[in-house]
Amino acid sequence: MLNVLETARWNLAERWRVVNLEKENELLRRHRPKFNRVNTYPPAYNFYRVSRDGATLQLARGTELIESEQTFGAFKSGARCFGPLLRSIWAVLNQPVSAHAFPSPLLERKAPACFAFPLRDSNGATLHQLLMNYLRGASDELICFLESRLPSGDHVSLFQTNLHRSDLDVLRDFFRIGPQRNFQLAQRLGLTSSIIRQDELDDLQVVAR
Repeated sequence: MLNVLETARWNLAERWRVVNLEKENELLRRHRPKFNRVNTYPPAYNFYRVSRDGATLQLARGTELIESEQTFGAFKSGARCFGPLLRSIWAVLNQPVSAHAFPSPLLERKAPACFAFPLRDSNGATLHQLLMNYLRGASDELICFLESRLPSGDHVSLFQTNLHRSDLDVLRDFFRIGPQRNFQLAQRLGLTSSIIRQDELDDLQVVAR
């Protein structure tokens, strides 16, 4: 990396700390250095969308912002969490006893960008509200709801048990660095919208430090 370095500047004054960090974000976005992938391409940050039509709950993710009360983000790690979230919800609703029972798209490395869940009982309304609160960053009760209802016991394979455990760990980490952090940013900075645009997220995190 030093071989390709042309110039270097630094400013140690505390009053320039935020300005310097904002400038760093700007330069990362502009030059996208190959040795640093963090904060270099905000257009890749994901938005999640939730919709419910009668007895069907639909969850989608994408990089295009469609503003509504059911859109959440932007999330830097949104793509990584989407598969575990879909799998956990599907498992709670369908109670599979084998990994072979899962729809194949939910077991692939890249999860589908949109998935619909038929809601067969009264838990559907609760699940919908908990999911909205989770993605808004207001509460992680969704994780407890899922964990208490995921298939378990001797009839469930060790592979599936470990899969559920790993997915829940991903959901916990994602909540902390995604929805909850956005929720706290909005509160701290007095933002009127729960949606943070992709090109604003990194700079707002700097300002809120």
